[in-house]
Amino acid sequence: MKILVTGHNGFIGNALIKALKSGLFADHHAILDDADIVTLPCDVRDIDVDNVKLKVDRIYHLAGTPSPAKYKINPTKVLMSSIQGTYKVLELAKKCGARVLFTSTINTDAYYPSRNARSCYVDGKKVAEDLCYLYSNEVDVRVARLFSTYGVGMKLDDGRVIPNFIVKALRNQEITIFGDGSQVDSFCYINDMVRALHSFMEIEDNPNRPVELGNALVTGAKGITTIKDLAEQIIELCESKSPINYASFTGLDKERIPNVAYASKILKWTPGVSLSAGLKETIYSFREAML
Repeated sequence: MKILVTGHNGFIGNALIKALKSGLFADHHAILDDADIVTLPCDVRDIDVDNVKLKVDRIYHLAGTPSPAKYKINPTKVLMSSIQGTYKVLELAKKCGARVLFTSTINTDAYYPSRNARSCYVDGKKVAEDLCYLYSNEVDVRVARLFSTYGVGMKLDDGRVIPNFIVKALRNQEITIFGDGSQVDSFCYINDMVRALHSFMEIEDNPNRPVELGNALVTGAKGITTIKDLAEQIIELCESKSPINYASFTGLDKERIPNVAYASKILKWTPGVSLSAGLKETIYSFREAML
């Protein structure tokens, strides 16, 4: 089996490739090596579908820019990469007869009355989801809506909340929380997310609907917390003296909790890593990286 992974240099893509090579998914296929896993030498938008000599069985379409810190650098590229890149991937899948798993965001289901820094990313994913369903008569394509994912392998300058808080805490620097910290979010450890994505790719029956993937209370491995509690937990685990500063900000989601009942049912999957355990692993990796 040959597998193409777009976004292979990203956090989730890199973790997925390591898992595929490790034998973690040996129940579905043999341990894969470099010859079995294909990555693109170009931007996903630049795939020459008509002339590319590529035959793959599975495409994990993970390419994207999920980091808020990077949205502002080139929002047009963020938007168009999602739309044009997904179009090229679907055309390639149609040509190859490959199965596709597209990673979207839970925020496509939200309504934002005003434009904000997140819009270019979310709107790109919304259109990309539409493309997936327009191709669904020709391509076996599955759409996963991911909640916040974290863990070992994230970059120090990733820009998302957990890496930001950990780096600040390890440096004993002030941690800024936008809003009053009462916002509720769900955080899924990378190993659990990779297992979910692989299970979703390999189930025989395509549900033909978006599937939410994240860590919720119903799984027993608690991954839900307020942002204030998250900051305080990271400060404690880092044995840090970082103070917390609260900054005013509007347009924040007050609650982002995944409904993973459907995913658990069809994938036979539940997250197994608690937020506390995942944070400890992530903090250790960050300490090592900062030496």
